[in-house]
Amino acid sequence: MKNLQHYVYWAIDALLHKGALRKEIKAQERQLDLMGRDPLQAYEKQRQRLDEILSLVCKKIPYYKNTSPQDLERFPVITKDLIRSDYWSFQNPDLNIEKMKKYHTSGSTGTPFYVAYSPSKLLANRASLLVDYMQKGYTLGDRLYYFRAWNDLNTYSKIKTLVTNFVMQDASGTSKNVDDFVAGLTNDSIILTYVSAIMSYAENISRRRLEEKVRGLVNAIIVSGETLSEEDRSYINQLFQCPVFSRYSNEENGIIAEQFDMKSSKFRVNTPCMWVEILKINDDKPACPGEIGRVVVTDLNNDAMPIIRYDTGDLSSYSIGDKINDSIFYINNIDGCKVDPIVDTRNEPLNPHYVTVAFWGTGDFISNFQLIQHSPKHVTLKYIPVDNSIFNSTLVDTKLKKIFGNDLIIDYEEVDSIPLLRSGKRCFIVNEMCRTSIIEQNNI
Repeated sequence: MKNLQHYVYWAIDALLHKGALRKEIKAQERQLDLMGRDPLQAYEKQRQRLDEILSLVCKKIPYYKNTSPQDLERFPVITKDLIRSDYWSFQNPDLNIEKMKKYHTSGSTGTPFYVAYSPSKLLANRASLLVDYMQKGYTLGDRLYYFRAWNDLNTYSKIKTLVTNFVMQDASGTSKNVDDFVAGLTNDSIILTYVSAIMSYAENISRRRLEEKVRGLVNAIIVSGETLSEEDRSYINQLFQCPVFSRYSNEENGIIAEQFDMKSSKFRVNTPCMWVEILKINDDKPACPGEIGRVVVTDLNNDAMPIIRYDTGDLSSYSIGDKINDSIFYINNIDGCKVDPIVDTRNEPLNPHYVTVAFWGTGDFISNFQLIQHSPKHVTLKYIPVDNSIFNSTLVDTKLKKIFGNDLIIDYEEVDSIPLLRSGKRCFIVNEMCRTSIIEQNNI
């Protein structure tokens, strides 16, 4: 149902931005509609966007100065570590990068990293989010709960939360946080969350028999950032009595693909904004239909810090018919990392993504990290230092104790490498208490 926030939001867009957001939303909706009605025409429009961004990067971006824009496959596949080694080479010198919004991430790899978003990228990203929400039953102005590890770098302004009816929900499923959520929940709400966050809340709600206070009040739950198992989806679906969709996205690119049907494992690629390739595991040749390969994306909108053929660190596949010429329109389930749950020094649930955001801004002295929890008050931080840097243990101590508690004991271990999962990712959180419990249960 449309409410005051709905009309205020669109009035602001019309008066201050000449309706730019509404126009971008309509353009993206037309592109997504074409994917079903006329795939070849959809491909041509997407290809035009690709050619435009490749032409720009070859003219403006130092790293690509000797690259021809004619063939995407001639561009090198890049990684976080490559960009981090020389941020300047991947930035547009004609634009003031320092004044642009930077999206930080450690993702599930434990690699501190950021990407600067240009105004056109911000607009496209905002439109993609709203298109995805609206296709899942959301009307702008409905209450939107965002379960996240909030900090000074990602907190939204009070004006924005008021205008959009946006709720910054703490991702840790403590009883206090659950009570605040249940008390504020209204009809026609939608939830965006990590899998670990919504599972923590769901288990607390079930344990305290609060199911009747949440059922039927949520239109849809969208999970991202972690792998969603069918068991977890079923559990969440039964508790909230609403559809549960998985979204494939990251901070550096935005929405890459979204699930549009709970009965299907397919993800629809966000073709208005992304070009997706699936490459073989051990080389940069295209994978065959049905073959598990690396997800490599090209961002079609970011002219400040273009991301071209970026290896996301995830694995997926596509089926026959899902690829139109050289562009993949649909991909199958994403093979990523499921993050271990952790607790603070009081043994209260603590969402592991608070550790992720704590390491934003440490990329000048930490290349990769992994935090291992041995007990509520004892952790080990394994880290790979940046070459020729001095490890700032005082800063890390302060960050971690602010999250876990001042009585936390931290052991530091400098290492040369951190083992990878089959997906090519590093689990940045390992809870030995949790894993020991699982082993014991399996041995019963």
